[in-house]
Amino acid sequence: MKRVFEDSFKSQLRTNRILLLSGPQHVGKVAFSEKCLKELNLDHEIIDFRNSKIRKKFDKLSREELLWYFSQHAFFILGDAQLFDALQLVLDEVLSENIKSTCILCCAFEPPIVNELKEALKWEGLEFFFPALTYYELTQLYGMVCEEQRIEKRLIFGDYPQVSDLHEEATDTLTKIVDEILDSTKLGAEDRVNKKDAMIRILQTAAHLIGQPISFNQIAERAGVDNETAERYLKLFEKAHLLFLLPSFHSELKYELKKTHLIYFCDNGIRNGIIRNFNPLNMRMDEDILWKNWLISERIKWNRINGKEYQYFFWRSHTRQQLDFIEIQENSKQAYKFSLEKKKLLKESPLFKSYYPDVIFKTINRSTYLTFLTRK
Repeated sequence: MKRVFEDSFKSQLRTNRILLLSGPQHVGKVAFSEKCLKELNLDHEIIDFRNSKIRKKFDKLSREELLWYFSQHAFFILGDAQLFDALQLVLDEVLSENIKSTCILCCAFEPPIVNELKEALKWEGLEFFFPALTYYELTQLYGMVCEEQRIEKRLIFGDYPQVSDLHEEATDTLTKIVDEILDSTKLGAEDRVNKKDAMIRILQTAAHLIGQPISFNQIAERAGVDNETAERYLKLFEKAHLLFLLPSFHSELKYELKKTHLIYFCDNGIRNGIIRNFNPLNMRMDEDILWKNWLISERIKWNRINGKEYQYFFWRSHTRQQLDFIEIQENSKQAYKFSLEKKKLLKESPLFKSYYPDVIFKTINRSTYLTFLTRK
């Protein structure tokens, strides 16, 4: 299917030498790049750096050999480029025009390149965020009526391309994807998992605690690890596009929660796969949490693929008043409460309103979610 950013990506291919596609594993970054190059009839080669044998082969190549190799085709698609130790060297040669080819970096983690180059790619519009399919894209593929009918299944199986049609094998497919993620001990070239059992426990703990205000200490205690390990791994998972941490919004005012986060996963299907629970909503106790996870992750995905780098928070008070989501744009702040039920009355927190009268408050339910997910 056509992604929202496809035309922009193709237009950059012909005029730029380095492009970066960043997003989770298994969402089709390499396949998308290959599709675009084939449609434009452009000569290319794919190199899969997730393959350890290929990595070892390239690790042995000298500078001269790398220069020769990367001059054999007009375009190179580097799968899991974050695992390529000599990536910066190759890109330096591309920038100095010793290599005439264009490199498309498909990364599931931050690539090992200098910050100046990262900033330049972002500034020039050469970095593309490539998440699982967004709600808008799914409606383009299957139709608005069909996707409205599928929402409850999306809360269970998520939006990964492999399960986008919600086929009968969706459970097995997601389980295999999650197992591969859990089996990984290498996220980036320098960010390795050296405590695999701890990694799995932390991920499982986070998956059971989504939507709850937590500290790194609470995660550490439940997972049986130290605070430093819990914080390090959670931030690694965030860089690997598995989950995100919403910090608390506060101004050091009375009763506000301060040093806490909410954990949400970038895809509902991955979260449910980690806890091995694909039961339908009528057999679950976490349907409201799944609704919040889906809405927030979809909103953040939509903003990012449209180049909107907003700030996101939640708000809680010690008096149990709360707001689920706060989005801070350039000139406005908007606060939200979410409910899966259409008729449930949601009220703005009086304390929050008194503290932040300039923040616009909205409620999102099954009748009002569309604008929230597609507004730019």
